[in-house]
Amino acid sequence: AEYMGRKVDHVTNCQLSNMVTAREAIRNKYCDDEQPDNTNTFQFVGQEKALERQGDVSRLSTVCVDHSDIDSVGELSDFIPNVDHVDASDNSLTSCSDILLFATQLPKLNFLNVCRNRLGENADVEPLLEGSGNTSLKELILSENGLKWDVTVAIATHFPQLRTIRHCNDGIETLEGSTVNLPIHLVTIHLDGNKIDRWSALSPLATLPNLQTLMICDNPITTIDPCQPSEFPALREFHISQCPINSLTSIHAINTFPSLEHLVASRIPVINDTTMPTERSKRANVLVRCHKLIRLNFTEVTAKELSESEKWFLGQSKTMCQEDELAPGFKDRIAALREKYQLREGSDSDAGAVTTGKELIEIELRPTGPSICSMPPQKRSIPRNLPVTALQLVCARLFGLPPPKQRLFHIHPKSPVAEDLEERLSIDFYVMTDGSVVLVDEK
Repeated sequence: AEYMGRKVDHVTNCQLSNMVTAREAIRNKYCDDEQPDNTNTFQFVGQEKALERQGDVSRLSTVCVDHSDIDSVGELSDFIPNVDHVDASDNSLTSCSDILLFATQLPKLNFLNVCRNRLGENADVEPLLEGSGNTSLKELILSENGLKWDVTVAIATHFPQLRTIRHCNDGIETLEGSTVNLPIHLVTIHLDGNKIDRWSALSPLATLPNLQTLMICDNPITTIDPCQPSEFPALREFHISQCPINSLTSIHAINTFPSLEHLVASRIPVINDTTMPTERSKRANVLVRCHKLIRLNFTEVTAKELSESEKWFLGQSKTMCQEDELAPGFKDRIAALREKYQLREGSDSDAGAVTTGKELIEIELRPTGPSICSMPPQKRSIPRNLPVTALQLVCARLFGLPPPKQRLFHIHPKSPVAEDLEERLSIDFYVMTDGSVVLVDEK
């Protein structure tokens, strides 16, 4: 079967006659009515009491009934009164009122997943605006249901404690035009994998006073506009991975978010520029323009990394491009950095002199292969962006083991875990630092 252009294994002709309510699905999964088999030679002490306790669904706090052929909710209030987490994904619910039935019957419910059902078939905003909802629900997952955004907003208005909405992979093109205002208490919104292709389509989110995390990964959006002082006042985490953002103007715009601390921006064209061959240079390219970030791509930005990124940027043969020239305040920031590091404008050799010493790190090369393990370790100062293949040549000269026979591992000073060094990468990908150890093993 297909729904919304995708294969839906849980709705087939042979299953349509076997649909059940959520209550029946829970009973089928969690209640074992069979008596224990006591004909065996061995008998477990307390088995009957254990089975009786396990079959008491009133004790459940989490219920997972995904892929259970559910097409309606049924009576739950006197059945699982203590449940706070329900996963009813990949079923055949067709009415948005089923969401309200789950919520109103389960007073402790704070997580509900109904993704990949068929809620979009009969979705209408008006009936959803009537009645009252659950006061405890905090996270709601609605992805891949074929729902329109205004229906999602109407559902959200029923839950005064709702903090997180996930509405991904549903073909949403814009959030504009909804007749219902978004609840101001939302903290996290996931909109990954939709069809949003312009920044203005997200304008209804800009005025949410408590929105802290926004995820729009894998949308066809190409530009991000600068924030006005009153927009996105609380946004701290912003995810734009796999978006075709192709201009540094958008990176400068991200720096205008007043409270932004964490940016996740992997696999976007402007950062994966071929002129930035290493992970370190890609990070530096962002950090020099978004200097207020505390984390980038889930990794902490230290004061040392920011300083080295600034020096790296000043040491480029052509420091600023046209987008940098037009970014408000950026030229003044670069001038201040030149003064900070005592560099004259255009003095590339001076800038290189500043960075040369800082680009070297001291590591220990420790032979561990069977034929070289008796040799003493060696310490060497190497460039941060040295290719792994070049490091293999260094090891070959020191220990006499040809590169094709080498297998190198890196141990960071703050981590006991050894990670395999891939030949196609450079060592800055592995965040090597002073005190790192490279194990030289044999294949």
